[in-house]
Amino acid sequence: MTNTASSTDEEILALRLRDLLLRFPCSVLEGVRVGVLCGVYRDRFPEGPLPTEASVCSVVTSLLADVVELEEASDHSGDGVFHLRDDLALRPAMDGQLACWPVLVQRLVEIVRLHGVSQRLGELPFAGATDVDKGGGKLEDSTEETGVLLAQLKPLLRRHWDAAFDEKALGFFNERGTYVSVK
Repeated sequence: MTNTASSTDEEILALRLRDLLLRFPCSVLEGVRVGVLCGVYRDRFPEGPLPTEASVCSVVTSLLADVVELEEASDHSGDGVFHLRDDLALRPAMDGQLACWPVLVQRLVEIVRLHGVSQRLGELPFAGATDVDKGGGKLEDSTEETGVLLAQLKPLLRRHWDAAFDEKALGFFNERGTYVSVK
């Protein structure tokens, strides 16, 4: 294997690992264990050369240092934790990269600002209320809040965030590496 081929393999590995890490929402806060990331990689890309934990750490620390930080295991187990850097998590996401959630939050704020209806909190019924409850099942606060009914949210998300919002299966990897479908 030539040095160029090895370099290309490392670059492909780095791109795949970066994409996988962006599919772990926990990579921003708790981080993703090296062993979990390796297991997900092996499941997703069984046809290619399967990296060892050492090679994954090497590629991440050399080619993805601007994206990910490696925290060594405090228990000396060798299973360190990758943490996605905040600046990457705050960038717009590509399809399926739920570690980059701020774009969705921005769209929700925009939707509420453009389509929200102001209503006094005291006029809103709340879940679990009965007529016996103080205020007859209404919140007592007289402040106004702006919101959007959940029934309106799906079409508004299609318009403001992603035209194929409902048709796509949305999911992410949890901290154990299990894929969780949101749909």
